[in-house]
Amino acid sequence: MTTIIRNVTFDAADPGALARWWAQVFDSEVAFDDGHEAAFDLPSDQTVYFQRVPEGKPGEPRTGHQPDGVLVSR
Repeated sequence: MTTIIRNVTFDAADPGALARWWAQVFDSEVAFDDGHEAAFDLPSDQTVYFQRVPEGKPGEPRTGHQPDGVLVSR
């Protein structure tokens, strides 16, 4: 059985800024940015989302790796 990840979401204080920065890294453009969420598409047809969170949680990771090496957002 094959699993294909289509979307990955990260919590961020400034989702638009992160989406713009990462879109430039991947030679892409921001697909949307409404101030609370922002996203860009990877060349692999996956979408990376950033969502605004009110504050960070000190000492608690916001992303993690599953045993199979897949990066997931919590």
